[in-house]
Amino acid sequence: MSSTSISIICPIYNAEHYLSSCIESIISQTYQNFELILINDGSKDGSGKICDNYSQKDYRIKVIHKSNEGVSIARNIGLQLSKGEFIIFIDADDAFTSPYALEIIIKAEKYNHSDIIQYQETSKLPKNKNINIQSVKFETTTIDNFSLHHNYNTVWGFLFKSNIIKENKLSFTQGIKYGEDQEFISIYLLYCSQITIINSIFIELHKAQQWVKEHLYKILIHSKEL
Repeated sequence: MSSTSISIICPIYNAEHYLSSCIESIISQTYQNFELILINDGSKDGSGKICDNYSQKDYRIKVIHKSNEGVSIARNIGLQLSKGEFIIFIDADDAFTSPYALEIIIKAEKYNHSDIIQYQETSKLPKNKNINIQSVKFETTTIDNFSLHHNYNTVWGFLFKSNIIKENKLSFTQGIKYGEDQEFISIYLLYCSQITIINSIFIELHKAQQWVKEHLYKILIHSKEL
């Protein structure tokens, strides 16, 4: 078993205004057994320097600088380099809402060792965002039931098992503009039997990301009609 529990993969492109908040929300977690893989995908702003500054202060932070090729290739590089038992994806303009997030997510996995864990995200935090660890509820269901009643069009908001990804050689399809997240999750779920859902908000999305999420299905439907 890997000595690193969670690999957190973060693709970055011109995110200097949000990146520090994202990284701070990760390194301030009460659960500390993780590695953070930052893939600077050809940023033209100060994102690369921010990544390097944090990696010099924290050995768990690994930085890859590369030319701009898109989020799918960046995430695939992160998967190739990852050493954790579990995988989490986060975008550079998002942030964990609570320092207890990873601790609760791992607790949910240990609850009954589901193949995938889902937690909630929002574009606007409630005024009282404090989370009582003891009050967090877990719900476990079959993959068939989950697929019928839930949307899963983005990879943020999930804890994946690294062995399922690597043993089945799963990756993000390169060269497609929309739907790469939904495709990845759909294929991943083929190798799963049950999911545990945490009904608490752990990710705060930047407004631009929320707009993408709300309009993704409209874009996909329109493209099919063309």
